[in-house]
Amino acid sequence: MQTVQYPCMCDSDSADTNFLKVIHRSRLEPMKKYTHPQTESQEIGWNTTPLIDSDRTDRRLNSYRKNTELTNYMEAAWRLNEPIFH
Repeated sequence: MQTVQYPCMCDSDSADTNFLKVIHRSRLEPMKKYTHPQTESQEIGWNTTPLIDSDRTDRRLNSYRKNTELTNYMEAAWRLNEPIFH
């Protein structure tokens, strides 16, 4: 197989730098390439900054695991009935 090389009518240095810019831009994440989501799938998770500050002492926003008589009983029951397949 023979390859044919065509002469470039442009400055090779500017073509190389332009080519490198295009390659580097293609490898960026969508949030760094575009100012707005391009598809509906990108809309989910586009804004990753939290809407409010995280306060671990606020009981309205943080619900911790609580053990009751019933949950302790069911946890013990689940431990006894381990699944057959591991």
